[in-house]
Amino acid sequence: MLALPLVYLAFKRRGTVTCAANGTAAMSVTVLQVFISNAGVCLEQLDWDMTAATPKIFNETFHTNAVGPFLATQELVKHGLLGGSTPSLCVYVSSLGGSISDSSLSQVKMYAYRASKAALNMLVHTLAEELAPKNVTSLLLHPGFVATDMTANIPGGISTVESVAGQLKVLEDGRPLNGKFYSYTGEELPW
Repeated sequence: MLALPLVYLAFKRRGTVTCAANGTAAMSVTVLQVFISNAGVCLEQLDWDMTAATPKIFNETFHTNAVGPFLATQELVKHGLLGGSTPSLCVYVSSLGGSISDSSLSQVKMYAYRASKAALNMLVHTLAEELAPKNVTSLLLHPGFVATDMTANIPGGISTVESVAGQLKVLEDGRPLNGKFYSYTGEELPW
């Protein structure tokens, strides 16, 4: 059985991210072959309109969903834990809600959540260009509408098993990954 070191971190404080990178290096890990950022928080309700959005909601949502994953990647790069002679795969869990050109969710406002996922999409698109020469592949995955604590009050979510199985298939089927945005179904999503 393969033993994989797992490092959990909270994006709320930058020191936590730095400690996680230091801890990973201290475990004698010289490179992370796979980094998965599954950060996601939605502090809004589906039926809220724009008047319900507050600076606090925007700040917390952006920090968790976009800034935190970027800072984690930055620390891993600073510590030499991504790429080099061994390739690294950086997977960022996003959302179809972060697609600007997809109108299928136009009735769902959630301004802070959707804007933060659009910001994550842009950050990862830019990271993919910068890190590719360093042997790092970066991509975004939309897990689908998954039945989790975050979506507990909304019926119709798919199981985590179905979502993860689909995402793994996308990662393993040999398709181009760098700079791409895919659904767990395999569909390439619009920006």
